[in-house]
Amino acid sequence: MRKYLLLFLIVVSFNLYSENKVSFKTMSNRIEATITLDNEEYITLNEDFFYLMVESDKYTFKFSGYPKGEININGETVYFGKVILAGELELKENILPDDYLINVILGYQSCTKDGMCNIPVEVSENILVKNNQKILYIPIGIGLLIILIVIVLLVKRRKN
Repeated sequence: MRKYLLLFLIVVSFNLYSENKVSFKTMSNRIEATITLDNEEYITLNEDFFYLMVESDKYTFKFSGYPKGEININGETVYFGKVILAGELELKENILPDDYLINVILGYQSCTKDGMCNIPVEVSENILVKNNQKILYIPIGIGLLIILIVIVLLVKRRKN
């Protein structure tokens, strides 16, 4: 029982440690995930362990691609410091613009400069995407009504 409790505490503390290194940001139709690595850490580009995904019934997500990194002596792309993965969100067909929740999933595996790699981490967070392009049916309706009234008044004025 103690072994399981110790294992649970290690996994939970590692996940909490990992989540403190990650932040998510939305800007209209763009989502960014930032990983802040310690000085002695790096991430090797491996698409199985380094990814950004979005789960949503309302949006499709297009990953923007990996940022340019440094090439190590083995010819692998590696990242140090602050790494940003991003992508574009697009409303699915027949979905009206509004504020919707999405589930953003970021996966990565960091390693230390002495060659020890941490357990791959997957951080998931629900984020509200605010859509500033909401369709305003009431103002459009009022505008059309005003135009109709102006046309009727102009027609009446012409007849007089």
